[in-house]
Amino acid sequence: MPRNQRRDSEPGTRERILRSAGALFTEKGYAAVGIREIATGADMTIGALYHYYSNKEALLIAVTEAALQRAVAVAKEAADLDADPAARLANLVRAHVREQGADAELWNTSAREMPRTDANGNWTPVRELRAAFERIWNEVLQAGVEAGQFELRDLSVTRLSLLAMCNGISDWYQPAGRLSLDELADLMAEMALDLVQSRRG
Repeated sequence: MPRNQRRDSEPGTRERILRSAGALFTEKGYAAVGIREIATGADMTIGALYHYYSNKEALLIAVTEAALQRAVAVAKEAADLDADPAARLANLVRAHVREQGADAELWNTSAREMPRTDANGNWTPVRELRAAFERIWNEVLQAGVEAGQFELRDLSVTRLSLLAMCNGISDWYQPAGRLSLDELADLMAEMALDLVQSRRG
């Protein structure tokens, strides 16, 4: 039996395809990557790849969904590390900054290529995951308000502003720069608390 044929039927084939697609999207950008390249990177035939994913958009959706599943899991874990709202928000910011810094190009590609309209509903699972991610942030911010620690003019705008600050590092962060990713995460956690903490008292 040919080697590729054996590999195509092994457990973990989908994961291997997504690793190849994610790496290529990160390296070259979505538009510059072809299905044949992804198949080659996954060590399989292009026909076998089409058995799992019907087109390149389906691959991008799957890669984005996997990244968001991890982001939701990481956010939940970070938010549950402490009971204090300020500590929870700091943990959330640190965790998200680390995620953005570790996979900057992949996040950029997913954000850039995700359509604003989705008539066929192909991106619905991704949008649902993003909503779940945002709910975690909303809950932590609301808890801070109720505890009298945070003073927010508008919760949704605050959440969007904090996420924009964190997400923005994918455009400019350089691992060889002045700050390590952990140092940057700590700094941005402090900046986030400066933005939301109540000035009363």
